[in-house]
Amino acid sequence: MIEIDANRYGNHSIASGSFGEVSIGLYRLRTPRNCRLAVAIDDIIDDASGSWGYAAIKTVRNAVVSDYASQSPFGGDWGFAAVNGAANSDHGRSTTSVESISQANQLTKEAYAELAALRAISSENPCIVPLLAAYPSRQGIMKDSALSLVFPYCMIDLSSAIARRRKNVGPRGPHGMLSDSVVKAICRDILSGLDHCHRHGFIHGDVNPANFVVSSMGRVQLADFGLACRTTEEKRPGHALCALSYRAPELMLGETRPIASGDIWGAGLILSELLTLRIMFTGRSDIDQLNRIFDVMGTPSEVRWPDASSLPDFGKIRFDPREPRDLATIVPRAGIYEDLRDLLRATIALDPASRSSAKACLEMIWLSTSSTSSLPADPSLLLKALVPQELTLPPISLVDEADINEAKQRAVAIAASRRKATKSNEYRGHDYSGQSNSFHCRLSSNGLCSAVRDYYVEAGKVDPIMQK
Repeated sequence: MIEIDANRYGNHSIASGSFGEVSIGLYRLRTPRNCRLAVAIDDIIDDASGSWGYAAIKTVRNAVVSDYASQSPFGGDWGFAAVNGAANSDHGRSTTSVESISQANQLTKEAYAELAALRAISSENPCIVPLLAAYPSRQGIMKDSALSLVFPYCMIDLSSAIARRRKNVGPRGPHGMLSDSVVKAICRDILSGLDHCHRHGFIHGDVNPANFVVSSMGRVQLADFGLACRTTEEKRPGHALCALSYRAPELMLGETRPIASGDIWGAGLILSELLTLRIMFTGRSDIDQLNRIFDVMGTPSEVRWPDASSLPDFGKIRFDPREPRDLATIVPRAGIYEDLRDLLRATIALDPASRSSAKACLEMIWLSTSSTSSLPADPSLLLKALVPQELTLPPISLVDEADINEAKQRAVAIAASRRKATKSNEYRGHDYSGQSNSFHCRLSSNGLCSAVRDYYVEAGKVDPIMQK
């Protein structure tokens, strides 16, 4: 494994956030033992076996419990950890299995949850991003306190790809909307990845376009398992709140059980976004988000959502009664294909019990070969539709150290292009109601609402946003 730059947020950085950062690096796969293992550069300079590729290194800060940091808990020299748990001592270099990390309780719960989920499911399905290696960061200011997870580098994530298409849609835009066949291919991969997770007893917990990447093989892969949890757990972790625009309504009403239907809700919203290039619900808070959801799906009732009243936060806020709208008014293509409308209804359902499983969605007519519309696009067409030319990776052919230095420089240039593309595609979303400042709910009176109302009335300004 070659980390391009030891400095945090250096030229190799692709993205950063509260978790840490994602950077680009180089890795080599060794094949003799059928063991996917990241190895150090001094081990492979004279070794002609294996293949090279770019890697995405996700560094999770503060992942190692501080009490153990000074004791080198990952082994004598903090060697690389093989994803299959096998030990390796080539060239006198130790490799510590991930099991030994967990047994010593040296990772925080959040870091271990992600590592455990990836190790359990990432190597068996083409729609899950594969984990190549895991090791403690040994360079920079996060040395001995951060966990690095290594994945094959993917050229773009789905959120950036959608934003790029959105930016170019219009009378003079060179691209236009995504075709049915491309949308089907993406949706098929999303649901396949989720089905794999759910069958192995894991809930992803944060299904949104930014957590799906487009691989060089033309497959959309599920990534970022930082909020993953097992279905056998009694409740979701306290930090497990996915991106607000894709958060299921039951979570905002206090649901704590880890149930797969929350992932299905996110998948349905992604499908809607792929078809329209617009985010369906763009709330600024939980209350605003619920209001926008109820404006389309209707307010909860004994008919629409019988179990809603049992949720902890139900009834704390009263929303004006509204009837559900036809999804075809939000997603025009659903008015053309009844099969598509059925799939949207099976995923974007107000009642979690009414949402279909990922497996059942994959078997629905719109995604199957018997559909009346086009078949899912092949990988080459998907890559052409989603990946801009400037982010396309050139092949790597390394022979000596001079080639490695050239590959490093190329990787830094790729990272710069990635950051530039992400910044240029920033988008604030879309409000379907046309009333971005309007709330159709009544808050429990604590004096604040009436004070706001009186202020607007006395000032002679527009009608108050909130009513007592």
